[in-house]
Amino acid sequence: MFEAKFKNGLLFKRLIDVFKEMVISANLECDETGILLQGMDIKYSCMLTLRISLNGFLKYICDKQIKIRLKIQNFQTILKCSENEDQITLKSQYEDPKTLSIIFESKKRISEFQLNLLNNDEEQFGIPFFEHNSIIKMPSIEFIKICRELANINEYINIETEQDKIKFSVKGEIILGHIQMNTFYSFRPEERVICEVIEPVNLMFEVKFLNQFNVASTLFNSITLLLSQDLPLVVEHLIEDIAILRLYLAPKIIEEQV
Repeated sequence: MFEAKFKNGLLFKRLIDVFKEMVISANLECDETGILLQGMDIKYSCMLTLRISLNGFLKYICDKQIKIRLKIQNFQTILKCSENEDQITLKSQYEDPKTLSIIFESKKRISEFQLNLLNNDEEQFGIPFFEHNSIIKMPSIEFIKICRELANINEYINIETEQDKIKFSVKGEIILGHIQMNTFYSFRPEERVICEVIEPVNLMFEVKFLNQFNVASTLFNSITLLLSQDLPLVVEHLIEDIAILRLYLAPKIIEEQV
């Protein structure tokens, strides 16, 4: 059987909140290296992935690969029944699982729920891999503020990188403007802005997806943006040696005028 007991159940709950904001269903893939949760929005504009390594579990059993598909809203509804201090465990059978057991444990009580799973052959996702021409690391609080403020002007945000700087721009019917972040070094890692630009990038993205993803950004001090021209933006949170949370967001296609 498959069994995974999380070291930090509260963090796992909060990361699932991000999935709830953006996707309806998700695939949970488990093997001897850990678990991978991934889902895509209904318009196929963005994909979310959460990979948790063995370091993220108090107990982990999975000698055989298992793939299950679940509805995120139902999964989150069960997770809401847990207390913040509860230990959270997931269990399922290897062969053609129909349900996922979710167990909450504390010193005073144990709760167990069964979640009916979706048809596993509906949709499979592939994680894209490509080289990035611009890698930007900046404080999460700055990124959250920029996305929230510029979303009031336009639904799309333009991201442009040059050596040692990144610029976020918007153009509305009445207002246009930009916010530029320059490379900034500090003794505090969470305050640093690092712009590694091999080739400049200039792309436009739907800002609502960034704001939805920023539900998770409030949990972390810094954020990483990975960009390449005409390819999806990757927004990444590295959770020590425990997990990686990523958003893949397709750029807006701008038709050239003849």
